[in-house]
Amino acid sequence: GITYLLPDECPDISEFSSEIEYKQRLDEYSRCYSSEKLWTQCVTDTLQSGKKLTVPVYTDYCSAICHGGRRFQDCPYNGRRLDGRGSSSGNVEKPISDSFLGR
Repeated sequence: GITYLLPDECPDISEFSSEIEYKQRLDEYSRCYSSEKLWTQCVTDTLQSGKKLTVPVYTDYCSAICHGGRRFQDCPYNGRRLDGRGSSSGNVEKPISDSFLGR
């Protein structure tokens, strides 16, 4: 499989306009984390060839929201976290591509 380093949890306090906004976002993240499934979040883009390319961008839905993500959806396959949090789906080692990109 491919290893991706993805944004997780909430960004550092320095990324927010105020400490109040940071605390609000952290509270929202905590509530979300306790109630949502922790599934890897992806974006899908259409290439010039017309084929679609889907790549992971956040560790989970709650992290995506806390980081201010706007355009994302559940990945077709859930990633495996190296820190053991969340759940993984099946074998992430088997290849899932059906074609190669490039010339």
